[in-house]
Amino acid sequence: MEFFDFDIEIEADKLLILLITTDLLFMAFHIFHVFHTSIGLFYDVNFSLQQEQGFAEVFQYLKEYWATLLLAILAVRTKNLLYVSWMLLFGYFLVDDAFGVHEVLGEQLGQTLGNLQLFGLQASDLGELFVSGFFGILFFIAIGVTYRVNDEEAKHFSRYFFTMLIILLLFGVATSIVKRLSPDATWQFILGTVEESGEMLVMSVIIWFLIGFNPESI
Repeated sequence: MEFFDFDIEIEADKLLILLITTDLLFMAFHIFHVFHTSIGLFYDVNFSLQQEQGFAEVFQYLKEYWATLLLAILAVRTKNLLYVSWMLLFGYFLVDDAFGVHEVLGEQLGQTLGNLQLFGLQASDLGELFVSGFFGILFFIAIGVTYRVNDEEAKHFSRYFFTMLIILLLFGVATSIVKRLSPDATWQFILGTVEESGEMLVMSVIIWFLIGFNPESI
């Protein structure tokens, strides 16, 4: 796709390299932070991948914002409600990550559940899963309804996008649950690092896909 002698697909590949290398840099900072006693420069807890609103997490917010904006542009250009549904989902991801919506509401719901435990999960964990599931179902209903009445190009886009979303959720939800069930601090650290690193890398791929997306090429 040419735009004023600007090859979008080639530039998207360059952007992916920049995003991935930045992700890897944040991962290295995270490892250095863990051993901050020998590397004093990385003593700041914001170097940790698992720090709320730390350096890496803020970069992830930026990628979620880019994804939401790119989907909004795609929705306006195509006047297609399926892209609007995807835009709303990623807009929710951004708001949820930045303000901890599922954590705050999940904690409140957990308090009403008392001492309830299920499969080793505490009441607050169950509350967070319920909140995330509730919003997830709402957005997937919207995506499913608009998918059924759409053209093949938008459907192809959604199949690719859905695959990437499933991988993102495997890191963000499945790995998080396993981490919480693990009694070993070392494994919690490893799984937490895998969770955050995986989410970052998948979001970089999603940005690459959106930047280089050309309906005629799929």
